[in-house]
Amino acid sequence: MRRSLVLFLGVALAAVVFDQATKFWVRRALEPYAVVPVVPNVLDLTYVLNPGAAFGMFARAPAGVVLPFFVLVAAAAIVAIVFLWPRVPEHATRLHVALAFILAGATGNLIDRLRFRAVVDFIDLHWFQYHWPAFNAADASICVGLGLVALDLLHASRRPGRS
Repeated sequence: MRRSLVLFLGVALAAVVFDQATKFWVRRALEPYAVVPVVPNVLDLTYVLNPGAAFGMFARAPAGVVLPFFVLVAAAAIVAIVFLWPRVPEHATRLHVALAFILAGATGNLIDRLRFRAVVDFIDLHWFQYHWPAFNAADASICVGLGLVALDLLHASRRPGRS
């Protein structure tokens, strides 16, 4: 088995397990909308079911439209990554890890949508009363993966011989 496949599957599996384990704990330990301060004025845990997209977008749209749409988007992202991954060069470790994180995030949130018809969010970053929308480990995985893709593209554009 290729080293990159082991890395890809290992990172993806670990990230999905971590995401689902944290959501399981949140659902068991917290009441919806209860606030548990972790770092005062910076970080709270707040259990929220988000039927919309990232950062609460489309949360008020009809469930009959939003749910199928986001299930299809997540499934399409998963299929695209599975299709794209074999085309990534073996030596492109950062890109393998990036795709694994994006795959894990899409999978983690898809699992929630299929189980609960919404995504479990609970990480509430804020500066005093100024709050970033609540998110979860799957969302963070997607952001990390996209950040790694951006780094890879930036690094590739700086290679000698590139215009």
